[in-house]
Amino acid sequence: MYDALVGLPHLEPKKEKGIKNIECADSGYTVCDFEYVKNDFYHFINGNKEIHKLYNHKNRFNNERDLEIYRRLPQGANSLHESIADIMPYKRRNGIFKDKYFKLDETQICKTITSHMKFDCNMYIHPWEARGLSPREAARIQTFPDDYVITGSQNIWYAQIGNAVPVKLAKAIGEGIIKFLR
Repeated sequence: MYDALVGLPHLEPKKEKGIKNIECADSGYTVCDFEYVKNDFYHFINGNKEIHKLYNHKNRFNNERDLEIYRRLPQGANSLHESIADIMPYKRRNGIFKDKYFKLDETQICKTITSHMKFDCNMYIHPWEARGLSPREAARIQTFPDDYVITGSQNIWYAQIGNAVPVKLAKAIGEGIIKFLR
């Protein structure tokens, strides 16, 4: 997962809840000029295309408690980790909410991206920043090419990405079906 996230701009959470259409370097942009790190992952999702725009890389608002949880959790840890026991808001429901919070591990394959991200990104905490994944980061994990623009509101971006079959998986399935039909 590291290769999917490396080189994208650092983001901070939005400072104010309920404010829409904020475009800034701190919390991100719908579209901006950008030079990608051209590692193997870049070429895997983009081929040899030269892309000079960054789309859908915006953060959302997070409350202070969630930000503290994001800071404390080590990579790969979930809601049951002792580092957040004193501030975990769902203690009495640990059996059903063990992954209410989950900090991704940069050395592991990402857990399945789901449309639940439209509500919050607590199950998809960035591995080295105290925030959830941006829509662009989630889209890269789902192997969307970097020039694919997701439209609608930011919550709809997350829903579309989470409802999608990963692009490279869909391609492999399609190629397998075509091969079988021939």
